[in-house]
Amino acid sequence: MAVHFPAKRRLIALAALSALNLMASNQALAQDAASSEPKVETLGTVEVSGQSRVQQLQNVPISMQVVSSADLKKVGATSLGNLDGFIPGLQIDASQPTQPGYSLRGLGAGDFGIGSDSPVGMYINGVYAGKTGGALMNFNDVKRIEVLSGPQGTLFGRNAAAGAISIVQNDPSGIFEANGLMRFGNQGTKHYEALINVPLNDSLALRFSSVGQFRDGWATNTFDGSKAGQEHTWGTRAALRWSGEETSAVLTWEHEDLNQKARPIWALNPSGANPYDTSLWTDPSKQPLANDSDPNVEARRFNGVTLRIEHSLSFAEFTSTTAYRHFKARNLQDNDGTANPGAYLSTGNLEGNTSVQQEFKLNGRNKLSDWVLGVSAYGESADQINRLQTNTNSLDALLAPQFGLGAPPLAVLTGAAQQIGAAVGMNDLANTNLLNGQRWQEDMLNHGKYRAYAIYGDAIWHLSDKDNLTTGVRFTRDEKRFSWNSPLRQASVLDAQLAGLGQGFQALMGAGLPPEVADQLPGLIQLTQVLSGQTPYFNNIEFNNAESMAGKVNAKNSWNNTSPRFVYDHHLTPDHMVFASWTKGYQAGGFGWSLPESSYQPEYVTNIEVGIKGQFKDVGVYYNATAFHYKFSNLQSLTFVPASSSQIASYYDISTSDQKATGLDLGMQWRVNSTWRLSGSLEYIDQTYGDFSKQETDQSTGNPITVNLSGAPVGTPSLMASLSVDGTWRLFDGQFNVGAALGYKSATRCNADSAYSYNCLSTPNLKIGGARSRVDLHAGWTAPSGKWGVGLIVNNATNKRYIGGASTTAAQLGEIYTGYSAPRATMLEISAKL
Repeated sequence: MAVHFPAKRRLIALAALSALNLMASNQALAQDAASSEPKVETLGTVEVSGQSRVQQLQNVPISMQVVSSADLKKVGATSLGNLDGFIPGLQIDASQPTQPGYSLRGLGAGDFGIGSDSPVGMYINGVYAGKTGGALMNFNDVKRIEVLSGPQGTLFGRNAAAGAISIVQNDPSGIFEANGLMRFGNQGTKHYEALINVPLNDSLALRFSSVGQFRDGWATNTFDGSKAGQEHTWGTRAALRWSGEETSAVLTWEHEDLNQKARPIWALNPSGANPYDTSLWTDPSKQPLANDSDPNVEARRFNGVTLRIEHSLSFAEFTSTTAYRHFKARNLQDNDGTANPGAYLSTGNLEGNTSVQQEFKLNGRNKLSDWVLGVSAYGESADQINRLQTNTNSLDALLAPQFGLGAPPLAVLTGAAQQIGAAVGMNDLANTNLLNGQRWQEDMLNHGKYRAYAIYGDAIWHLSDKDNLTTGVRFTRDEKRFSWNSPLRQASVLDAQLAGLGQGFQALMGAGLPPEVADQLPGLIQLTQVLSGQTPYFNNIEFNNAESMAGKVNAKNSWNNTSPRFVYDHHLTPDHMVFASWTKGYQAGGFGWSLPESSYQPEYVTNIEVGIKGQFKDVGVYYNATAFHYKFSNLQSLTFVPASSSQIASYYDISTSDQKATGLDLGMQWRVNSTWRLSGSLEYIDQTYGDFSKQETDQSTGNPITVNLSGAPVGTPSLMASLSVDGTWRLFDGQFNVGAALGYKSATRCNADSAYSYNCLSTPNLKIGGARSRVDLHAGWTAPSGKWGVGLIVNNATNKRYIGGASTTAAQLGEIYTGYSAPRATMLEISAKL
């Protein structure tokens, strides 16, 4: 049964455990400093809802980390991407907000298409947010974030096989509230937050909030002088709450608009020399940014509506959650890292998504058990266009080996047309130039229609005053329909030129030309026909599957699953608990976006944990420790297969692997005294492959080879840790707060594939895959009235910058590229409230 504290002590409690991973709540610490009453007994008493019921965190027998809204504001976090490195075990790639990547305990999505799901479930107020365009939003009136490691499918759903991230936002309350916050900083940073909560009458309350994050960027693109590394997004949220005697309802609408430049990338070999010779690679910090993608944009428009109805029955609490989410997103970016027309490659992801969710849930409690029963239904309609854009300069280099002409075919045609045109006095032919950057575009069109139904139950059986047994099960059915279609490439300017050339050459046939000219004409006419798509060979170079080019290819599949969990916990004393759990998780199968009829089988995980958590009140210490072991089957991913001398273009192939891991999660918070608080957390993990091999590129030849990774480390860093210190004391009758947070990630674990995938690399010029660290600092002062305050936030205070993994997408054009992390950011904050 939950313990209810007075408002002041509950606020202090919320801050205490949140500091496990970041730092303590400024407001709670200010209250501690103002009061002489010791508060150590509240260590760890944070209310959470990760098990579909309100519990105190120290009584939840799973590995779980919590971040409060105050923690987020202290480090200036505007989205989950800003927390990467500060929550051990959780890795977040937010370099592309419309295509984010989440990994928990080394498990994440390996396919960026709409046909598959992620084993890390993202939920906002209990509503599934998917893995693509709507899975990384700016924080807007967030109450807390709960990160639950290990399979959470019993209560969250089939897409939480590795764990779940639950973002909980504030509901309207019966207390008037109005506040605002502004930040200004380097790189042209401007951030605002505004909130008002108004009780309309005894039963109605309205809450409205708005956020905006704007940053000019931290790198200058030498191609056009624009700034890269931008942020330009804003959002609003409105919630209306009605409260009756036995029934309450909350209706929420949320909107977000993002429109900024796509992520910047740097060519590691800007000279265009042998791309696989890593000794020639150059550190991005030592070269200018040159991205020539046109367009160069990442944008999204999102709208969501949620209705939650709660009703008290004689035996249980009934909750109905109805949600609608819709977004459109586009991401068009440079993919070669240079402004060289001969290596032009741009890729794009254009996505539209609509989902509807309905859940009915009953929560009951009696002397024997705390129980939850529920049913849910989910429907989604998703469209995705994966786009490739290049030009004739780049195409010619790719096509040269295929035609055997001794020179690239477009160059051959251009030279012949100019020569013949000059000889016979035909200006149209003499002025021919097929290598003037004419555009070439190909699309793969995917459409998915998904349905998922589930019934679940979970009960905490109170065996005695000290012992509990939790049993849970979820029955799930997934139904998916998917289609592929790759229409004829778009190259209108080139096709018009080729048609004109063909007509010009045809007109010269039989015109009494010198034999050395006349003999060339039949071959030149045939070459124009091939290049203009009049033969199947040259229709598409990337999305060239015959079936999907002929029309839409359809596929469907369905899966049923039963996922159970068993958890036993024993209270050694009122302040110390041990627990053990056995849990199974499941993720639905799916389809690969690039190859028609390619599919994934469902993923399964079995997870075992043993742990202990508790507090030593006398010394002000709260701790938790969990050891875990899991086996994961059929982890879904794509393998990039580069082009070779025998093929024109690279492609993606379906890849699945079995993995296992053993690890340890540790967390500690120490309230040193009424001023200082120290907290830290750590995850150690040893993750390895089962039987698994994949294709990579031989660095000496550029040709595909097969690499055996059976039993090798997956690559997940073996250690992630965070440490924070926070202090608060009186200053000028107000409250002064100062703190620091350190995040550390050990080096990527290398294996036989690392040399080919460039996840591990060390040369005299650069290093990829090394250890990473980050330090964030904050300081702030709140006026005696508590109505206003000022602060200073420094992200990446030590200005550590790191090179991302290398991409070989444009290797056939002579380029391999990478990303580069952002530099130090300093922000002045001003806040006020009524």
